[in-house]
Amino acid sequence: MKRVLITLLILLLTLSCVAFGEKPFLLLYNPTEQYGEYMMKNHVVPVLEKLGIPYELRSIFGLNYNEIDHQKYAFVISWYYSQNVPYPESYLRQLSIFVKNGGKFFFLNNLGVKTSFREVNNLMNLLGVHYRGGFKTLENSTAQFEKEYFVRAPYGTTSVPAEKYDIFGSDVKKILSYLDETGSEYPMIFLSKTGGGAVFNSFIDKDGRVILNVQKIIESFFETAVGNENKVLVVKSVFDPDEYVRTQKEFIEIFELAKIEVDFVDVTEFYRLSFFELCKYRFIIWNTESTYFETQTIKRYVESGGTFIFCTNIFNTPWNKNVVSQRINVEKLVFVKELFPLHNSADGIKYKIANFVVGFSVVLSDKSTVLAKLEGDGSTPVIWYEERGKGFVGYIYPITVLKPIRGLILQAILEMQNFSISGFLNSVTFHLDDFSLPSYNVEKNGILDDEFYYDVWWKDMKNFSERFGIPFTAMLILTYNGSSSPPFDFTEFFVSRSAGPLKAVLELNQSHHELGFHGYNHISLTAENWKNPENLILSLGVSKEFVERLVGHSIFFTTYTAANNIIDLYGVENLLKAIPEIRVICTSYYYPNFSEYEILSGNVLIVPRSTYGYYPEESVVLTIASSLAHFGSFAHFIHTDDVFASDRNPDGKDWNALYRSLVGIYSQVKSTFPFLRFHTVSEFYKYMVDYMTKSVRYDLDDHGLYINVPKDSLFPRYFFVRAKRKIETVKGGKILSYFAESNLYVVEMNDHYLSIDFTH
Repeated sequence: MKRVLITLLILLLTLSCVAFGEKPFLLLYNPTEQYGEYMMKNHVVPVLEKLGIPYELRSIFGLNYNEIDHQKYAFVISWYYSQNVPYPESYLRQLSIFVKNGGKFFFLNNLGVKTSFREVNNLMNLLGVHYRGGFKTLENSTAQFEKEYFVRAPYGTTSVPAEKYDIFGSDVKKILSYLDETGSEYPMIFLSKTGGGAVFNSFIDKDGRVILNVQKIIESFFETAVGNENKVLVVKSVFDPDEYVRTQKEFIEIFELAKIEVDFVDVTEFYRLSFFELCKYRFIIWNTESTYFETQTIKRYVESGGTFIFCTNIFNTPWNKNVVSQRINVEKLVFVKELFPLHNSADGIKYKIANFVVGFSVVLSDKSTVLAKLEGDGSTPVIWYEERGKGFVGYIYPITVLKPIRGLILQAILEMQNFSISGFLNSVTFHLDDFSLPSYNVEKNGILDDEFYYDVWWKDMKNFSERFGIPFTAMLILTYNGSSSPPFDFTEFFVSRSAGPLKAVLELNQSHHELGFHGYNHISLTAENWKNPENLILSLGVSKEFVERLVGHSIFFTTYTAANNIIDLYGVENLLKAIPEIRVICTSYYYPNFSEYEILSGNVLIVPRSTYGYYPEESVVLTIASSLAHFGSFAHFIHTDDVFASDRNPDGKDWNALYRSLVGIYSQVKSTFPFLRFHTVSEFYKYMVDYMTKSVRYDLDDHGLYINVPKDSLFPRYFFVRAKRKIETVKGGKILSYFAESNLYVVEMNDHYLSIDFTH
């Protein structure tokens, strides 16, 4: 019963929003003139009614200026003749706040106020123009105008009243200007992204007839490039169950790491947003249990070029009549091979799913483009999209929004546009866990551990490094004793008959590889394991001193890998007390604690390693592909003793088989992405921190996209560009690679400003 009541409440709230959701235009006139009201009723109101736009026609007298609010109105149009608006400073300041918050303002004839230039330009500058005054009557003037904005041509003759406006906004379009006899220009009608104006009687002819195409003026604001800021809006509800809360958190991680700004809005507020407020969003994702109702605003958003994606119950979508009942025992989720150039099967990219059943299948028409299917003893599409007008509508089955395949979900979303962009770090790390490590001269699989680690495994890994140009970060561990209290000795390090651990440390120290730290022993740095923080600090401190004695000089351990991939905040704080130069703490991508990329204490980077091991190759390639597709990076780690560990080598393969798998995987990665940069973890640190902390500003229109980053960013920077149109020109960078099958570019940015234009 409680569930039913909650559902009814959501329905009622949603219906109320749909009924009154479209924000109206506010039309202002001065009742003392008997002019503005007449002009509004005869020339503006009919256009708004024809376009289905709600409006309120109100007198400026008696209006509480605080009502001019972007949350209440989408647009303000004023039409005054005289200049006696009461409290002009308050009026202009409120209009300025309105425009700053996303509202639009257009005036006809004049602003209706007498006040200082500073007050006027506080508003006018937001429209991209600067008012200079200087009223004069132009004699023998010449008109320059955009024909499509007029129903009759403006006159250029004697006695044209004018004032000086300087146009400085790059987005401002001059609809009508007059040139005097000296060639000086007087803009009279102008439009910008935030509004505009038609000065004096520039919009009427000598006979008093309105020559301005008012409908064209209003429609021009709806022609704004939808998604011009490359943002994503996720619609949610406070009543959403846990499954939706989970996917909403996934979307945060998906977009933030891809350098795409994501906003969230409650469904009740969403239906109050105007078309203009939606224009900055490239994608809107309906990720809520709330019942969906299409409005004129949503329809206009999509048909104008936006993408609306349903990530909800299939019966809560436009495809609810395409569903058929079918029980499918699911074995895998398969993304089409065109989605991303790195595949783990001939059919595309497969993600194994166990013990999962769906009770439906969806039958789609030919106009749908399917990007992923669930497959088993049957199949059903679960991610697809269709074109609608200039935009797209799509669907993502919520259960498929999973952490291991974030990058593939991202690429599926980006595919649902004519062109889209996301960040690409272009930095990969390779970790050797537990190396150097103690060896005990014990025979394993017919070979002494000491001999295998240092004569076989290490030799092959050095060949691997040279073949693929991959530097390692080796995570040194000194003992496997289980002690968390002193004395902290290093007896085990010297058990090896060949002194293999010592030789490896000395070799790593003199090579292009990096010596990282895994701990004194393999006990995780947590409050539970190290009840005395002084012992934890002591163990780490004496370990560092020991290594310094081995190499004969001071060292900097900037990289630490958490033992067993587990560390808590207590462990982090005491680790930094013991070794303050630590800048990177490596964890696991799949543990609950510190499993996301984040920056702690202002300068310590958490790096959850996204892939590991040698096989199954299908699984390793999947995690590499998804991480690269997400933000152009992955962290791969292997252990020195993997061949002996039943949990990491369940099939009992020998080292030669494991090594062949590793070589095969990297042959595929390197042949697909030959431009990939491989770094030690400490090198990766500077690129990743710069990537995470430096803002990216996007500006998209129908012709291309333009990217701006701070000048102190590390260059080059890189981006993924998915485009159904070919790139024509790139300024400020270059095309690094193009994957035609996937419509995917990798673009290198060499300066703080990058412009990419497409063919038409």
